[in-house]
Amino acid sequence: SLVKPGGTVIVSDVFRRDAYFTDKPKTRVVGGGHQISKFRAMLETLPVSVAHEEDITDATAPSIDIESGLFNVLGFAYTRTDQALSLGKPKLWATAKWMWRRVMSAHRREKLDQRLNADERNSEMFSKYNVYLMLKVVKP
Repeated sequence: SLVKPGGTVIVSDVFRRDAYFTDKPKTRVVGGGHQISKFRAMLETLPVSVAHEEDITDATAPSIDIESGLFNVLGFAYTRTDQALSLGKPKLWATAKWMWRRVMSAHRREKLDQRLNADERNSEMFSKYNVYLMLKVVKP
């Protein structure tokens, strides 16, 4: 309703593939948002047409590996610092750990640990469960 006749809307977004909802992966999968089949069904109900569609999933997926690698480097640094502090300053380390547990829930600490130290967030998983589309939608 906000687009006048002859108007164009550019959509560039990551959508969840239907496989994400049927497989229900155990680990957190990077990316995603609306289910692609529901988005397409919604588009069909609107007085618009898709003038152009480009799938850029394969071109963007490698950036997930770069991001994951960066977080793994930070995780390695954190782990080494934690180990050194526990050996060199055990009282300070114990106090810091106690405070950390009060500030952040166990669930959030677990998610952060997974992000910093695991390799499950990768381009392969991103491509399997997401589609990154660029669409040009026009209103006739």
